[in-house]
Amino acid sequence: MLSSLENAYVALTEPPTPSMDENWLMTGRAIALNPLPLYAGWMAIVREDFDGQTYWRLYLKARFQDGSQGAPLMQHPWNLNARYDGGPFQL
Repeated sequence: MLSSLENAYVALTEPPTPSMDENWLMTGRAIALNPLPLYAGWMAIVREDFDGQTYWRLYLKARFQDGSQGAPLMQHPWNLNARYDGGPFQL
C-alpha cells in the first residue's frame, strides 16, 4: 500500500499545476491513494472527531481474519459509498 501512495512528497521547488495551487494534496496535508484496496475489502476507513475537527484513520486488513495477526477493529468502518445506494442508512 505504501508503495502506491501519490503526492506523499512534493518538493518545494516543484511548481504547482495552475489548478492545483490551493489543493490539499499540494499543501502537504493529504495523500492520494489507489481506491482499489478499499473496493476489494482490504482496507477500512474510520472517522474520528477531535475538538471539532474530522480525521480519517485508514486500516489495512490482515490476510487472516482469525485474530492471529493483530487485534480486531473496535470502531465501525465508515462506508463512503452509502450515499450512492439510495437507502436512508447503511449498516
